[in-house]
Amino acid sequence: MLVSKFLALDGEMRVSPDEVQQLNRNLSALTATEIPRKKVEQVQDYLIAVLNFGSVDPQIRPALEKLASDLQEGR
Repeated sequence: MLVSKFLALDGEMRVSPDEVQQLNRNLSALTATEIPRKKVEQVQDYLIAVLNFGSVDPQIRPALEKLASDLQEGR
């Protein structure tokens, strides 16, 4: 799933495991400043869920953890 498609979603979403992995890869390439302010909470909620449920490729986990941390800190 493209980040732009994810950010366009409002409310509950249903995505396939392949879409989750694609979205994770796409998000791992972004910095906190590239996330629109009004979508920060949505991205944070998503990152918390995928990181807690262990559905992140170990190779990109550090990048997603950094993005989550930077969003939390308002960077």
